[in-house]
This record gives sequence, structure tokens and C-alpha cells, in this order.
Amino acid sequence: MGIFSRFKNIFKKDIILDCDISSHLIYVYKLRKGQIRLNRKVIVPNNFDFVIAKKGKVFDILKSGEHELSLSTLPKSVKKFGLDKADSDGKLPKTFEANAYFVNLKLFKYSKWESYRKIALTDKCLGNYSIWLEGGFAFKVADSFRFVNSLLKIYDYLKNDEAESILESFLSEFVVDEIEKNNYKIEQVSNLDVLTDLVYEKLCERMVAFGIEIQGFLIEKMGMKKNLKNYLKKIDVKQNQQKIDTNIKKEYSINSCTNQNLALEQKQNKKIRCLLCGFENNAVNERCAICNEKLEGR
Repeated sequence: MGIFSRFKNIFKKDIILDCDISSHLIYVYKLRKGQIRLNRKVIVPNNFDFVIAKKGKVFDILKSGEHELSLSTLPKSVKKFGLDKADSDGKLPKTFEANAYFVNLKLFKYSKWESYRKIALTDKCLGNYSIWLEGGFAFKVADSFRFVNSLLKIYDYLKNDEAESILESFLSEFVVDEIEKNNYKIEQVSNLDVLTDLVYEKLCERMVAFGIEIQGFLIEKMGMKKNLKNYLKKIDVKQNQQKIDTNIKKEYSINSCTNQNLALEQKQNKKIRCLLCGFENNAVNERCAICNEKLEGR
């Protein structure tokens, strides 16, 4: 937004955007004297909610479209600020002090995150060790009321581009705590795909409380000390050898089974002639199928 646009916003009474705010997760609207004026209009863009808040609490939310700021459209603000109570002259308030935010409801396809501190873990063989993680996530705001309320518990008043960093801290804190709490095995921790799967579902459930719907989550990088890297290399070599040994055993088992089946098949194909009646019997038969004479030793 240019200087002229900022200057013009200060003096206009209606809340109408004249700039592109699609890249903002939350856009802070600069109100004239920090006040919302009643009987004026607000135009909320598509895929946005208009949120009125004050001192860390959300009051009213208006969906996309054109609205008049009145006692009927702002019921919670009316109750909070006493907008329906006349003064000694019998006049109702025309303005009230609050903060105005436009909350973006679109899908954010990729946002980066990283662990806000090192993750402390314990392994029977390795002892205490630590890692740090980086990745990405896709999300959208599913509940503006919950989301803005969650952010305002951190700060009473939000600034532009502040919501993204707070959201990342929410996600990062949960991932770190979840991995530490479960103290996953070193084999699970070292496999980023496995670790992602272990955390993903629980992360989705947790972020609902903040009004966020997680659409995708990845752990893409893991940092660690050199001694841990060497230990993981040894584990990897051992696992590969185990896979080779397992494959050899499977192959031997298959070959052994095949040889047994082949021997049985060859035995079944052989014929034994009965010395009494001359009938050719299968080699597996103990007696002649015609005269019931014993075929022993044949």
C-alpha cells in the first residue's frame, strides 16, 4: 500500500479495501482514531472474514459481502461496548474503540516451519541425544473466531505478517513436545517419512483447537551431531545386512520347498508294475489298485 492510500484510509469512514491483501494471513485494517463508526459499511472480499476484537478478545465476525455496521449486525459489540445505551441527552454512541482484522480463508499450499528448540531424546544404546527439524505444511483457517482468539492470547493487538510466525510457533511447539513425550525409537526418528506419519494425525487434531485445518505436513530435514550421524550409519548398514540375510533365507526356503514339490511330483509320475496282475500303479500306492497285492520294495 502506498503513502497516498494509507493517508486516504485514515480519513475515510467506510471500511473498503483498495489494495491486494491476498498474500496476508491476517490483514490489520488501520481505523481512523482506532474507532469503528456505526451506520457505515464494510465490504469483505471473497474468502475473507472481517473480525472485530478488543484487548485480546474477539467479538463480531462478518462474512464476505457488503455489510452495514449497525446494532443488528454487531450484537456482541453492542453488548460489550453498550452501544444500545443512550447518554444523558438521549443519544446513542456513534463509534466505539476496537481493532479490525481481515482473516484470509484460502488454502496456503506451503509454509515453512522449523523446531523452535532442539528435541531432547533418549536411546538405550546411544543415551541422551538431540535433533532439530525443518519442514513444510499446508493449511487453511477453518474457524476465524478460534484462530484470532488464539493469536490474541499471545498479543493483545496483532500486526501485519505477525499471524504467520505465531501459527508456526504453535505447530513447532506441538511437534517438538509430541516427539519428546513419545520418545520414539532411533529407527523411527531417523526415518523422516515414518516420523512424519507418527506426528501428522495428532498434529491435525491439535490444530483444530486453534481454528486451523492442516491439509498437509512434511518433515523434510533433520539436524544432528556428528556422533549421531555415525551411529545411524552403523544402524543402516546393519539393517541392510539383515535385509540381505532375510532375502537369502526366503530364497533358500522357496528353493527347498520347490525341490520337495518336484521330488513329490517325480515320485507321483513314476509307475510300479504289479507282479501279480501286471497293472501299472502310481509309485505312492502301497497296494495294487486292481488286485490289492502289496507293492512293497517296488
